[in-house]
Amino acid sequence: MLGLGLFRDFLFTNINFWLYELYYQRGDFELPASLSSFNNFSYAQLYYFKWVLTVLFSLLYLLVYLLGIWIIFRQKKFLIWTVAAFVFIYVIAGCFYIYGWAFNDLKQGYQFARTFMGFVQSPFLLMLLIPAFMLDKKVQI
Repeated sequence: MLGLGLFRDFLFTNINFWLYELYYQRGDFELPASLSSFNNFSYAQLYYFKWVLTVLFSLLYLLVYLLGIWIIFRQKKFLIWTVAAFVFIYVIAGCFYIYGWAFNDLKQGYQFARTFMGFVQSPFLLMLLIPAFMLDKKVQI
């Protein structure tokens, strides 16, 4: 999970700097060689590609979560609860984004949506799920 997080941070940080560079055309920033393929993207293409990457990384985190939960607990119901937690957070993030779009406050809606998407792209949710599942196992005994 640490490697995925570091890669995600490297990728998104550089894309955000490159978007800034494309928008303001200041000449202050160059992409690392490993990301040079993004040089061919327009601002709009890169901006929308970030949405694709956000979904992709969320799904990768979900897979890592599911693998971790399976290794620790080996119970299908906990996998279902993990997926349900992700879906719940996706819905909340989507609602905030739609709210911002519908009420012409896209900046605020995006900020809240991004906060929730960051929640599923970090180990924080796993730190909540594992103790909850351990408690469930103790209650079942």
